[in-house]
Amino acid sequence: MVALPQFFSEASQQTLNTRRQPLLPLIRLVLCAGVVFVALLPGANAQPVSPDLAGATSYDGWTSLSRYTYPDFPGFPGTSDWPRPLAPLAPGSGDAEITRLAPAAGGTGGAYPAEESLYFGSFLQIPNALGGTLRVGDATPLGGVKTVVLQMQIGEVEGYDFVSPGGAPALKVNGETVGRASLPPVLLNRFQSGTYPSPETGLDEPVFVNTWGFQWDVSSLGPISSLGIDFSAVTHAQIYEVRLDQSDVAQSGAVFIPRFLALAGMGAPLYDEIESSTSVTHSFIGPPASTLIVEYSEHADQSAWTPSAPVETNSGAFQVTFTAPGDRRAAWSRSMFFRAKYPSDP
Repeated sequence: MVALPQFFSEASQQTLNTRRQPLLPLIRLVLCAGVVFVALLPGANAQPVSPDLAGATSYDGWTSLSRYTYPDFPGFPGTSDWPRPLAPLAPGSGDAEITRLAPAAGGTGGAYPAEESLYFGSFLQIPNALGGTLRVGDATPLGGVKTVVLQMQIGEVEGYDFVSPGGAPALKVNGETVGRASLPPVLLNRFQSGTYPSPETGLDEPVFVNTWGFQWDVSSLGPISSLGIDFSAVTHAQIYEVRLDQSDVAQSGAVFIPRFLALAGMGAPLYDEIESSTSVTHSFIGPPASTLIVEYSEHADQSAWTPSAPVETNSGAFQVTFTAPGDRRAAWSRSMFFRAKYPSDP
């Protein structure tokens, strides 16, 4: 089971039955109800990068959240308190900190710097179980701060990275909760990092590492003396990098360009007896004002692809109709894989 974090859509939050396969520069997803985000643009950065904010800025970066960077912390399962916060050690960083607020569900573990990451340890093997709550905080924010941007590279477990619902990063200003990001979070990158034996499917399922971008407009909140971004990850999630940026200018729009496509709705396959062919129309959401070629495959190994004609994404919501000879209703209702690219891509 794969679930979307709460911040995608408070109204349409749901669990999806899907198997996801990443591929850059193409996109891939399995036909399913709801919305799934998958990689689109070639050359997307896996690590957080500068959002190029306008105005005076400040920066804090955690680029290696391992026990070698932060020694003398407790180990597995992470039930012990931290001896100190995690300071940002990337060159040019300020004095923000990552602090631990709560352990895993039932006190079974918690976050700690492990071999390669900030690992949310636990003895639990339950999907979407609370692995712990942390805060990215700055007690001395940029003077006149109006824009706050957070990027996080986090490895998901059984389709979850932040606990769903309610675990996505939420901003606190001067100790008061502001809430989720002012603009929709952007999935900047996803790549597969190994597999794990799923107790749900009995198969080796892919492990994905996601890089998220969050943006808050705090220009209307008056003088700001402290910032805190709280989030809760699932058990066995891993955080590899975190980046916090601030600007004294309210940005004119989103600082992150969406690099991912969403399957927003499914049509029912229709068989034309006269033409002896099957057609189906699906709805997608993607980058606006773009031209894409969307391909489909019926095969789990995605060994054969059939392209659509170039389609205009217009405002970002668009439809694609697929047609094939014969009666494909049963096959297309069971599973249908997609990938997409720009016409200029190889």
